[in-house]
Amino acid sequence: MFKRFIEELQNNVKKKPRKLRQNEIFVMKKNKKKMTALDKKFKEHAKHHSKKHISNMKKDMKKGLSFSEAHSNALKKEKKKKIKKIIKNKY
Repeated sequence: MFKRFIEELQNNVKKKPRKLRQNEIFVMKKNKKKMTALDKKFKEHAKHHSKKHISNMKKDMKKGLSFSEAHSNALKKEKKKKIKKIIKNKY
């Protein structure tokens, strides 16, 4: 009977969070957002393209361009940079 009483008391008592030690850092878990369809599309697209390409696309899409228009603009920007590098190396 006495053991049962102690177990009930222990279950009902809320445990206090332990104090952090001097060198410990408290890190809260972030709530993960659900991925939208566009996020999934970008994640798949990023496998074949660079971070710069993806960031250029996102900037263009914020301006109002569609995914395919932003993609073609980003490819053109990369192409121009490659051509400039080739010209510099030749001369």
